[in-house]
Amino acid sequence: MESGIKDIYAVEIIPEVIDVLQNELNYYVDDVFNQPEVKVFKMEGRRFLNESMEKFDLIYIPQKESAISTLKSAIEVSSFLFTMDSFREMKEYLNEGGIIVIEKNAELDFRGIKFKQYFSQFKSLGFVTYGFVNNPYYLDIIKKRVGTDDIDINKIGGLGRLIIIAYNGKMKKGIEDSLRYFLKENGFIEVSEIDSSDIMLITDDKPYNASVFSTFLDLKSIYTILLSFLPLIILLIWGLINFMKKRIYSYGISSKNFYCLLLSAFFVGINFICIENFIIFKLYKFLAIHLDAVFIGTIIFLILTGLGSLLLPTKKTPIIYIIIATSVIGYFVFNKQLFISLVIIFPFAILTGTFFPSLFWGQKERLFVVFAIDAVGTLIGGLISLFIPIFIGFKVFYTFTIFFFIGCFLLLAFYHQQLNPNNANT
Repeated sequence: MESGIKDIYAVEIIPEVIDVLQNELNYYVDDVFNQPEVKVFKMEGRRFLNESMEKFDLIYIPQKESAISTLKSAIEVSSFLFTMDSFREMKEYLNEGGIIVIEKNAELDFRGIKFKQYFSQFKSLGFVTYGFVNNPYYLDIIKKRVGTDDIDINKIGGLGRLIIIAYNGKMKKGIEDSLRYFLKENGFIEVSEIDSSDIMLITDDKPYNASVFSTFLDLKSIYTILLSFLPLIILLIWGLINFMKKRIYSYGISSKNFYCLLLSAFFVGINFICIENFIIFKLYKFLAIHLDAVFIGTIIFLILTGLGSLLLPTKKTPIIYIIIATSVIGYFVFNKQLFISLVIIFPFAILTGTFFPSLFWGQKERLFVVFAIDAVGTLIGGLISLFIPIFIGFKVFYTFTIFFFIGCFLLLAFYHQQLNPNNANT
């Protein structure tokens, strides 16, 4: 404001932060959020850009992180603000010669992964990109490929801050020299080269690439951990199948029907969690607040499945097949339209509610066993919902969920036929 800037837009996703800075803590920020030049918006950054239709000279993003928020990013997407898609949108809202500045704490990026990701993403989008750090050790980390074992733990606490500047167009020589001089006088060192061979770019489809899995662990370490648990998981599943087999055989069920029942209960559990997370993930992209998406998405899902259980018959009528086919086609036609693709999945959730009456039909003496198998499927569905988005992406998870639902639906129809060949559709 001292330099004569007339319009400043302050955007914050958490309303309470703005309220505190405008009132109780206004003294500590020089009452800046109550000045007439500052227009305050309590909303998510990307939504603000898309709704404002303004052009900007500067977009400044101070990324504030804590150890807790960084660890949380292992199981929830911390933000879609730093993806390639987001940077591409920001470029559209910059004036010629406009600048994007990201400033963050380097201590929680001690392998330099996020610095390399942001820097490479800006470069690939055609920005003239500058990077600055204020610690020589961090500069050495950025210049080479660094594994988890290569980090000197004793030096992490003093890594300081990093700044990335992305210029839309070619920066004038005088401005460029002044920028370098100013940052150098404040103890920053310019990054002239980076080793980006060990990074994965962050996209809307793979926002988990910015998570703790890439920040704290290299890919080799991640796969080693997963493979080390694989034999144990296989052993537990094998033991559980044999236990269930003995329990169910005691009720006089045939081997063929046992495996049909096992797969049906297992698939229903997986489908339940995958459909629920499908809704939550879509809502999160829409709402931008993870806890809100989990809370609202879970309520919506439970209401829809409850309605399906109470109102729809388990009988597989032709109209149900038409609804499924229409929903599948509609999703793949409108999958790029966030709200429509979310609503189209609702019939899947409603029909998922019919799976439970179908599954427990005719199993009065085996309810506990069927419920136990379904619970194991639910656990596996949770792991699928976690690891497919992290390592492969949301698009694959969405597609997997839709086709898995179809497979589950057809398997239940077969399951009914096996248990009661004379009345296959009831």
